Amino acid sequence: MVQAHKGYFQTDGRFISDNSSLIKIPTDKPITILWDEESTKTEVKTKSQRQGEAMKKFIAEMKSLDEQGIEPLDDEFFEIINSGVGIDSGVEL
Repeated sequence: MVQAHKGYFQTDGRFISDNSSLIKIPTDKPITILWDEESTKTEVKTKSQRQGEAMKKFIAEMKSLDEQGIEPLDDEFFEIINSGVGIDSGVEL
């Protein structure tokens, strides 16, 4: 069976696939490695890296609002919460 996976090798020799799935390269079988000279390396970020960047961006934005004297949650928000309406916090970054 032939398998093909697109990605890149890091300097430490680990293979990172474009879809961030774990690829185990066999050690007891012949392997053919091809590469595209024209292709530019795109950085593949893990979910935790993307979430960390989003959190840093969120904190920076909240700090900016605070410095401008803008309250991110206004009285209307608290009225909605106090009326018993729930807000789904299932956010995926």
